[in-house]
Amino acid sequence: MAGEVSVAWRPDAEDAVITSRSGALQVGLGRAVVQDALSLLPGELDEERVNMLRQRLLDKAWDYVLSYSERGLDVTEDEQGTMKTLRLDVTVNRPALKKELKRLGVFYTVATPQAFDIHLTDGASDAWDDLGRLQRFTGVRVRSGASPLLQISRDAEGVWTGRLSQDDEFWIEADKDLALMWDRLWGHFFTRPGADAGLVSSLSLIIQGWYAPDGAKAFDAELRSWDKALESADLTEVHMLPDGIAATWRVATLDREALKARLDEYLPPRGLSYSFDTLP
Repeated sequence: MAGEVSVAWRPDAEDAVITSRSGALQVGLGRAVVQDALSLLPGELDEERVNMLRQRLLDKAWDYVLSYSERGLDVTEDEQGTMKTLRLDVTVNRPALKKELKRLGVFYTVATPQAFDIHLTDGASDAWDDLGRLQRFTGVRVRSGASPLLQISRDAEGVWTGRLSQDDEFWIEADKDLALMWDRLWGHFFTRPGADAGLVSSLSLIIQGWYAPDGAKAFDAELRSWDKALESADLTEVHMLPDGIAATWRVATLDREALKARLDEYLPPRGLSYSFDTLP
């Protein structure tokens, strides 16, 4: 689904950051990607982390743009001179963007930081400020004795090496850029099988009140579009009951209250009711 963004600039301004239509297009696409990223998160980031995420995504915004179209270019005049506004419809690859948010850790640490322990050796002890900013962005917090354990060293060539270990698993990455090494290392952790254990609730969602099976099938498409409240939704059963049609979905959510709020808003006006059963 395309989202609308607009970018305004003054081409004659001495301090103008945007000076051309192509520059406005680049800014608009980046803005659309960041908007969608924030809408996908199961919670709200503070301003500092929003700015950090924006910087990460703007560098590769084109990777997440499926298509765009220009709706128009408006030109107005005022006492400050000429104002141009480019209006765009941008379709973002939301599944790919959500996958990246998970890899970065931001998706899982919106509300609660991930605890870890850290050991610095061999020339890495002077990196506390940089590591502090990286921890802040990723959403991880040092706690003595916590798991996973991160060990970081820096050799005479300036190469950073990190080893992240938990239980019987470990990952090793090396790079001259500390941030790149950090991202790849935590990317292994946040994309490992079971990374969402304890965060995602698996539920059986039962909805009833339709008069025809097509109603349940149509709602299935609606439910799958709730990607902020849901990780996944699979229609498993449709039942013919004396008082109408009932359908069951297996759903996974990081925020049960957000899902409940969407259901409370959507279903009652349509004469539908719902209930949950917790799945093992």
